[in-house]
This record gives sequence, C-alpha cells and structure tokens, in this order.
Amino acid sequence: MTGNKDLFVNIEDSLKKEFYTGDDKRLTMHGIGDVFVKTRNGEKKIPNVYYVTGLKHNLLSVGQLLIKGHDIHFKNRSCEIRDSNDILLGKFEKFLQDHSIHHQHTVRYTPQQNGVAERKNRTLLEMARSMMTSKNLSDIFWVEVVACVAYILNCTHTSSLENITPSEVWSKFNTVKHFKTFGCLAYSHILDQRRTKLDNKSEKVIFIGYIETSKAYKLYNPKTKKVILSRDVVFDENKTWDEPSDKDKNGRPILNNDEDQEETDDENITESLIITPTTTIQNNPLTQDPSMSSASCSSRTPVKKTKTLTSIYENTRRLDFDEFVDFVFFVDADPIRYEDACKEKRWRDIIDDEIESIMRNNTWDLVHPPKYQKPIGVK
Repeated sequence: MTGNKDLFVNIEDSLKKEFYTGDDKRLTMHGIGDVFVKTRNGEKKIPNVYYVTGLKHNLLSVGQLLIKGHDIHFKNRSCEIRDSNDILLGKFEKFLQDHSIHHQHTVRYTPQQNGVAERKNRTLLEMARSMMTSKNLSDIFWVEVVACVAYILNCTHTSSLENITPSEVWSKFNTVKHFKTFGCLAYSHILDQRRTKLDNKSEKVIFIGYIETSKAYKLYNPKTKKVILSRDVVFDENKTWDEPSDKDKNGRPILNNDEDQEETDDENITESLIITPTTTIQNNPLTQDPSMSSASCSSRTPVKKTKTLTSIYENTRRLDFDEFVDFVFFVDADPIRYEDACKEKRWRDIIDDEIESIMRNNTWDLVHPPKYQKPIGVK
C-alpha cells in the first residue's frame, strides 16, 4: 500500500475499505490499482496495491508475498524480493545450456507443433492398450502398464541412436534377459519368515512391471489387493488370471454363500446317527416334556448338525436328585486329585512304579523345596 497516487498507472477509486495496522492505527483505502517499480532487471508491475491517503511510507505485506511464491531476504537494512518462478526457470535454462540442449516452445493448443513428443505418446498409448487387452486386465493398471512400456522402449534401439539403446547411454548397461509378458500369471515365493510350516510356499499373482532401482519384479495379488516386490518368481507367460469362482459375468469379485455350502455338505451325510428310543427314557419323566417328545417322533431321521450348548439348555430341564439313578454321567473316569487316587490300590501301585522309574534313571534329584517357592505339580 502507498500514499502516493502518482505511482499508480491505473486505479479504481470506487473501492473503499477500512483496516488496522500492527500498531492499532485505523487506515482507510480509497482505491486499488497497479504500480510499476524499478528493479535490476528493469521495471516490474505490482498488482492490487492499496491507495491510502496520509500514508507517509510504502508498506509491503511479507505474508502475501510468501503466499504468492516470492523469495524474501532481509540483509544489511535492505529487503531483497525475488520471484521463485524466475529462479527455477533460470536454473533450468542454465541446465539446458550446460548440456547443449536447445529449448523450444510451442503455441498453446497446437500439439501439432510438438510432433516428436506427441508421436511418442501415441506409441506409449497403443502399446499399453494392446498389452492390457491381450491379458484382459482392468484399466486400474494403466499406470503400471505405461511405466512398463517406457521401460521396454528404453531398452530397445531407436532411429536417433546408432547401435545403442537409451538405457546404455544413460547407465552403460542394457539387457533383456529378464523380460516377461506383462499381465501373465506368476507364482511368487513366500519367505520362511512370513509363513508357517503348513502354509503354501508360493502365492498366485499377476506380473505388472519391473523395478528400476533393484533386481526385482513388481507383482499384484488380486485376492489381498497388495503389490509385491520379489525376485524369486516362476512365470507362466501363456496363462492369465482367470478364476471364475471369484468373479461374476461382469468380472466383479463375488463371495461364496457359506449357508448353501453347508446345506450341500449336509445332504451328503450318511444316516449313521439315529436316535433310538429305549425303555428307560420312555419311562422317565423327561419324555413328558414337549421338546423331548418331538425328538422321539423324529427318531428315524438322520441328525444333520450338532446341537449347540445353548439349545441343549433351552430344551432340557434340571433333574431332581432322585432321578440321577437313571443316568450315568461318568464311567471309569481317572482321578484328577492325589487324595482321590490314593484311595485305590491300583493307583498307589502306579505312583510307586513311576517314582521307582524316576529314581532308577536319575531323572530328578529329591531335594527340599526352596523357601517361599511353590512346587510345580505333574500328573
């Protein structure tokens, strides 16, 4: 902003605005316009300058200059303002001159003036379209296929270079032994650190490109939706990713219906589990329960599924003490406590034989337990 109206080359007097400076002083703007200032490289226009009457010094907003991309330096009681775009353009022009590159410009909306680049873009597009169509790949891989096409073209001969490829000019090395068919089926080795003993040693993936910074292939797993970088890969270049069970007619992934699968499996179960009524159960009060009578009526039908614990509690009732005589819950069960085992001679003999075997083989030393330590029991 400035208070000198003679500096403006054009001004709009109809705009008025009030604002406050850093020292809480109220100022009134009576117009806005453009001002030309002298720089080392000639005159430069500063747009949107406020005209404030009574202002004795010209003021610049450092924040607005930084937002617009200017480079500001304060040194020796002076302020140097440089356009960052001009700095980058100057460095780029110097780079082109140092490498003997002639920088040419084209008119806007006239791609025909840039024939070399446009023809190369057409080559990239046609190769990418052909590679994706041959392997029936989705358009989501367009970035990977274009990068792969550019990598292949850099490793092949061109008319502008004689008996040498662009890759050899850049890195002094070129080889095509590692080339594979884009989009083909591949099997990537899974490292031992990333799998268990029963897991598969490889995973089925799609080949989607090369890695220029390392000797590895870029792979994609459609099931996990992840990109894999690996060097231990086996390729099947004649096959593509085609799993009908995972896709519908439009190529979209589908989910298997677990309920239908369970019903199919249930139909194959043989009639081996059949409830046969017995005299004891028929005379038992449990048969008076409606839920139990329904089970007896369907005794000739095979049991297709195992009952859940919740279903058992809902369809049965608690037994009285007198009814326990009709049921046997445990038959010949092993004792789980030392006090119960010592009551029978058979278990005492087994304990003695085990201790005698331990002492004979010097398996352990019999010592007193450490103080404040709880011994560990064994069966």
